[in-house]
Formats: sequence, C-alpha cells, structure tokens
Amino acid sequence: MNDESLPPAHRKPRAAVTISETELDRAKADQPDVNLQPRLLGVLGLAVLWAVLWGSIGFALAIAVGLVDPRQIDAGEGPADIAPILGAAGGASGLVFGLLLLVERRRTVAEVRLTRALMWGAVGAAVAAVLMRGQVHEGLVINHMVLGGLAGPVSVGLARLARRRAAATT
Repeated sequence: MNDESLPPAHRKPRAAVTISETELDRAKADQPDVNLQPRLLGVLGLAVLWAVLWGSIGFALAIAVGLVDPRQIDAGEGPADIAPILGAAGGASGLVFGLLLLVERRRTVAEVRLTRALMWGAVGAAVAAVLMRGQVHEGLVINHMVLGGLAGPVSVGLARLARRRAAATT
C-alpha cells in the first residue's frame, strides 16, 4: 500500500525542499521588472507628446487651408479652434499607444522597432477614435490612423535621440 492511498494524517512526512540563496537570486533575476511607476509615467509622457504633436499639426493645417482657400474655414474652424480638438484626440491616442506598448513588450520606447511603432501608433489611434466617438466613423478612424502611424515612429525617434544625448553627457 502506498502513502497516497492513506488519509493525510497517516502518511509519512515528505522531505522539505530547500533552495539555495544563489538559486533564489537567479530566479529573481529572471523575473521581469514589476515597478510600473516609471512605465506609467512614460505612458503619460507619450500622451502629452502626442497631444502637442497633433495639436501643432491641426494648427498648421488650419493655417494652410486658410491661406489656400479661406472660404473653407467656417466659424469655429480656425487654428485656435482646431488645435485643442486635435490635441485632445492626440493625447487620447498617445495614451492608448503607450498602453499597447506597455502590454505588448517590456521595453523602453527607444527600443521599439519603427515598423512596430507605426503599426501600434495606427492601431492605438484607431482604438482611441472609436472610444472617443462611441462608434466607427470611417473617415475619422482613417485620419486618426494616419496621424498615429506618423506619431508612433516620431515618438521612438525622439526617445532614441534623448537616450543618445543622455549617454553623451554622462
């Protein structure tokens, strides 16, 4: 009769398993960094970057349209009106982009490949457009995807530039 067929009170005690400190240290080193605070601050930084970038693009486009064909600009569609609207959309899109990067990889923004940044930027902007609108509006989603596809690689490029400058000063 083996011990497992007996009730727990009648079984022989098993030998304790011990782990050496070096094995424990090795196991801890293999664990990913779980400190989310710096990563969440990075996500918020991306949201601010995208808000400024998209707002600037909206401002410049409104000025360009006003110069080329001023009749296309109606009341409430001037540069000062468009910039905050696109800035808010950009901030929301940048937030979704940052969260996608946070979930997808445990890397810094500077380490993301440009093609992945383009893809996640477009996807994040499309998701934000649908969430903000509450429904799919094809023209709006496509415009967001184009801006997100541009803003993603710009974010990676700026992060790489900042990393190089930081390395050069130290």
